[in-house]
Amino acid sequence: MLFRLREVISFFNKFCKFKYQYVWHESRARKISLVQEFLRLDDEKIISALEHLLHKSKSELFEENLKPMSLNQFNNEIDSALDDEKNNRLTDVEDLKK
Repeated sequence: MLFRLREVISFFNKFCKFKYQYVWHESRARKISLVQEFLRLDDEKIISALEHLLHKSKSELFEENLKPMSLNQFNNEIDSALDDEKNNRLTDVEDLKK
């Protein structure tokens, strides 16, 4: 695990140097550069670690932005669902599997 962590840190140190050379580029160009760098990777451990980091970061960001639904919104959702059922605007589970 420690070896894996060192590889990930080493990769990110190199990537950060690479990234800061292009700070003024637009976001899309940075994303393309990141993908190209990622595609050059051959080490499965680094790929797995980056994959884990991406999923963890996305999950944390989602949780930070997660806000509880208001009681009024909750009741509106229930009313809308009941109205959909009443007017036969439902999707059968078997249709979803197709």
